[in-house]
Amino acid sequence: MNHTEQITTIYGTLNLVATDAKHIFLACAWPLTVNGVSIEGSAHMYLWEDDKWYIGNEFDSRGQRNTPWVAKMNSFYFRKVDDYSKKQVSDSQDKKLTEMLLTVTEYWAAANPILLKKAEIGDLRNQLAKKNEEIDGAKALLNKLELEKEAIDIEIVDLNWEMSG
Repeated sequence: MNHTEQITTIYGTLNLVATDAKHIFLACAWPLTVNGVSIEGSAHMYLWEDDKWYIGNEFDSRGQRNTPWVAKMNSFYFRKVDDYSKKQVSDSQDKKLTEMLLTVTEYWAAANPILLKKAEIGDLRNQLAKKNEEIDGAKALLNKLELEKEAIDIEIVDLNWEMSG
């Protein structure tokens, strides 16, 4: 069960979604204003093995450890509003957003360990439901294969009977 709430920051309002004990998704409820510029976007925050929150996952899809910089590149999606070129934010805006996102995440996580645990329980229940669906699918496939095998066995017996008679 994800936990969702809105957080007010110095730049505007963010939607916070805790999906499990080690992942928080932050997205603009409406554009933020950083250095007088409207900005929209989102970021995935992860708790790494060193017990610190970072923008981006500690490991890539192959299980290789990311550097914080590489992890951020894959999880920090902010751009200037009304910029049709989808221009990224400036270095100054990036720095301010990064500081704010880390501060919000660290503060919220420290203040809400029970909500993170509830999100983790919800995530584990979802994983369990998916595994049960996979098991049900595997059982159905096994039953189908057993029936096909039985049909082949019957056909072999019938052919042997015809040859002997």
